[in-house]
Amino acid sequence: MSQDTRKMFMDVIRKWTPHLDEPATDDCWAPEIEKAGLDKIKEIQSEKLEVAFRYIYEYSPFYSKKYKEAGLTPKDIKSIDDLHKIPVTDKEDLRRSIAACPPWGDFSCLDDHYWKQDGWTIWWTTGSTGAPVPCRYTSFDRVTQAWQAARHMYMSGFRRGDLAMFCAPFITHMFAWAHLKGLELMKIPAIPAGPPMPTEARIGHILNYRPTLLLGTPTYMIYLGETIREKGISAKDLSIREILIGGEPGGSLYATRKRLMNLWGCDVCDGFGTTEVGALGGHAHTCVYETKDQGRNSNLHFTEDSGIPEILNPKTFEPMPDGENGTIVWSSVSTVSQPILRFNLNDIMNIQSMDCPCGRSFRMAKNGVQGRADDMIHISGVNVFPANIEEAVRSINEFGNEYRLKLMDGKKGMINLVVEVEIMPEVPENDHERLLGVLQTRIFDKCQVNPKIESVAYGSLPRAEFKSKRILDLRAK
Repeated sequence: MSQDTRKMFMDVIRKWTPHLDEPATDDCWAPEIEKAGLDKIKEIQSEKLEVAFRYIYEYSPFYSKKYKEAGLTPKDIKSIDDLHKIPVTDKEDLRRSIAACPPWGDFSCLDDHYWKQDGWTIWWTTGSTGAPVPCRYTSFDRVTQAWQAARHMYMSGFRRGDLAMFCAPFITHMFAWAHLKGLELMKIPAIPAGPPMPTEARIGHILNYRPTLLLGTPTYMIYLGETIREKGISAKDLSIREILIGGEPGGSLYATRKRLMNLWGCDVCDGFGTTEVGALGGHAHTCVYETKDQGRNSNLHFTEDSGIPEILNPKTFEPMPDGENGTIVWSSVSTVSQPILRFNLNDIMNIQSMDCPCGRSFRMAKNGVQGRADDMIHISGVNVFPANIEEAVRSINEFGNEYRLKLMDGKKGMINLVVEVEIMPEVPENDHERLLGVLQTRIFDKCQVNPKIESVAYGSLPRAEFKSKRILDLRAK
């Protein structure tokens, strides 16, 4: 292994990390990248990809073996035009690597000696689709990660002079920690107020310390807003001007964002990222124009200088036409710890060039994250995404914010789907049956299935302070 290759990769990352300490303009942190145009973005991606592949080939035993088995050498990858030659990988590859070489696996480009000399921290994936995967990051990643996070939040309207409060926990997951580093770079002070702090104390912090920004998952921010409203506190008496939500697909859904806007009386921005492909890798974010009430789902700008997004057919991994939904596959080219190329994130999105008033030239995910491929339920020959059912439930004001999907054994191996919902207490009982019928119609319009709809007592469905779990599988194993 050549130290020159690692240095070369770090140098090319530094080259494309301008304005490391502060934004260049009032509306854009790094305009020479964010407003550069697609040809310039491709040039940046190609330069990073060529060096990243060589670096991974030399330093990652797991991926070096995988690439050699595919007949690839560093001479084969010179630009993004060669990206399709690289085999798609996924989280199961990482788990196999860990099983073979515990406890870290051999997929990372770090050995124990280097990480102990230049290490920063470890984050784990949330484990929502299997055993959590540990991901190590270096002090070099800390700097570039803070810069990326700051750019994303600056894009959404966060500014010096704000006061942020975290309603998400500082745990083994990266969400809160990564955004904290970005806020530090932006010189925005932050109040840590996530679990295990009880909700009552969190409300007290909002009233006493008057934060202007909140960060959390859409599920919990809706619950927190509901609780504040039930106490008779009006949104107009609060200091909140913007909420950043992440961690769940619902952040892009208009019905969910609209509920948040109504509860809090403020703008809402959505962020999308993953732990596996580098600190805040695989990232897309709403700009300041998309945080407003547009009367539709939010569109997300991919930060295409930090990585290379592809939208592929989930089964064949062939490219999808621009604007059509598929699974997002991300190539991380901005982290020295674990740059992973063509990593299947399993989130359903699309990608297309769109004009935006913010002037950024990054391509966008129209309507944001549509759902997760591994959350998809096969009902009577139809693929159903829980996010579509969420959108139907939250589009009807008389329903509460929580819902649950129960999967039951049906005839001949089929799945019966039951949707449990809560009706708001003030709704007359003689109107319940009509509302359940309206919901069934809206679910059919979105999903082409007719689940059984059941009303349960208001407040009886579980509430979550981080990621929600709304699918209850009651089928015989």
